[in-house]
Amino acid sequence: MKVCLQLMPFLGAWVALATPVNALADEPPSAAGIEFFESRIRPVLIEHCYECHSGSARSLKGGLRLDLRETSRRGGESGPAIVPGDQAGSLLLSALRHESFQMPPERKLPDEVISDFARWIAMGAPDPREGDVAPTTSSIRWDSAREFWAFQPPQRQPLPDEAVEGQNRLDAFIVAELRQRALIPNPPADRRTLIRRVTFDLTGLPPTPDEVAAFLADDSPEAYPRLVERLLSSPQYGERWARLWLDLMRYGEDQAHIVGNDRSLCYPNAYRYRDWVIQALNADMGYDEFLRRQLAADLLLPDQPAEHVALGFIGLGPKYYRRNAPEVMADEWEDRVDVVTRGVLGLTVACARCHDHKYDPITMADYYGLAGVFASTEMFNRPDFETVEVNDKGHAKDPEQATHIVRDLNPRDLAIFPRGDATKEGPPTPRR
Repeated sequence: MKVCLQLMPFLGAWVALATPVNALADEPPSAAGIEFFESRIRPVLIEHCYECHSGSARSLKGGLRLDLRETSRRGGESGPAIVPGDQAGSLLLSALRHESFQMPPERKLPDEVISDFARWIAMGAPDPREGDVAPTTSSIRWDSAREFWAFQPPQRQPLPDEAVEGQNRLDAFIVAELRQRALIPNPPADRRTLIRRVTFDLTGLPPTPDEVAAFLADDSPEAYPRLVERLLSSPQYGERWARLWLDLMRYGEDQAHIVGNDRSLCYPNAYRYRDWVIQALNADMGYDEFLRRQLAADLLLPDQPAEHVALGFIGLGPKYYRRNAPEVMADEWEDRVDVVTRGVLGLTVACARCHDHKYDPITMADYYGLAGVFASTEMFNRPDFETVEVNDKGHAKDPEQATHIVRDLNPRDLAIFPRGDATKEGPPTPRR
């Protein structure tokens, strides 16, 4: 029996070698194989190969199409690009290694990416793309995308068995996880440490000696809740937390690339948006209303112009040189898309300017549909008073006598820019 067991690895290897390559090609792809293709292979093909080797290429290079399973295996003028189970016979792998051809020609892909292709071919090159015509819709698998954990509504979870009555719910979960990992939680902070921590957290400032002494002398159970309420009601609370929000929206009072005395790249009235954010936080404005006003205060509150300063959220974006050039405007739209989606949704939608998102269910059509909304607006220095001098477009000539916001321009639907190149236009995409 021992001898037979020793022979088993060699027998398995012989069986694998004896399996015809065509048999691998005929096998239906497994779920794991499809997942590997979708996460490791297709995104690389889209980003680095489709420009020259797909149905959307302006000029198909070498007669090779890599956007379909059958055409990928059939290959082009030089022979089969992908032979399932046969790394040596797959010209695509050789080209990625820059052994014969060089793909992509400008630079070799990272070794780990090339290893993924070698592994994919060895497992039989599982590929769910069927048919003879490349799909015109996104390659995103929407059924699985909708099940992604980050898109599921939060649900209240039962407390761990070890939870102590009266314990903060969050602490109960943290303590349970620490115990599972054989870690000991830190003891509760002493009162002097506690007042320093909560004061720094809520106001960004240390407590004064008098405040520390008063807290230490107060033995009542309401001492800590009163301390928190006092800090939340202080003007420093809004100033502290506004800084975090202003960082998210990339707030600046100038463009950081001013040359000489060019004041056109400054925002002398930007402080008004900053102050609005501080006041909103100190007024305990709900987060939903906080966002609505920054995105559409002029539509929601047309009779309250003082609230329109909230539109600085999308009006204080970067300005670039050669502002009328298509590629410059495209960069500005991208920045606004990125600020709104990264800051509010936690999604990197701007990645879809050049290709469908590699990891999230976001298409180029999604990106250009949103970018078209920003392309249909313009920055506007709205006069604060009727007596302020304006130019022929209604802008206040003196920005210090104006509120910097955005306003509607002529509505337009953007065309998809192939690979993000604003000098080339693909199909138009409706705003959404």
